[in-house]
Amino acid sequence: RMRSFWSHIELCATNSPRENTLRLQVHKENLMSITTKYSRLEAVAQTTDGACQTAEAKLEIKKLSKVLQSLIASDLRLSSLICCIIPDKSVVLKCFLADHGSTDQESPNSIVFYLPVQYLAAD
Repeated sequence: RMRSFWSHIELCATNSPRENTLRLQVHKENLMSITTKYSRLEAVAQTTDGACQTAEAKLEIKKLSKVLQSLIASDLRLSSLICCIIPDKSVVLKCFLADHGSTDQESPNSIVFYLPVQYLAAD
């Protein structure tokens, strides 16, 4: 739904000892801003020094929308998803498929999407 407001979306992931969050935000030329924040997420990698780390990326909404719509339209059932933000490079979505009677827990099936990022200018 954010696609109708602007052509790009900003993702910001925060990994801190207190809370791990993912924020999705669109801006409309200084007129308005829409933000969705997901909290209480599990962190894949924790920092050893307890510092708060943040990674940001700017994506084309159209590309992210195509990935999410393809997952919704398919018959695939996801058990979990990892969102990895590589600033100024890529956003990687690793989707783990739900177990369909497989006994191989060592290598669960997954699908990986690589989304190129747009340059995120400093404010």
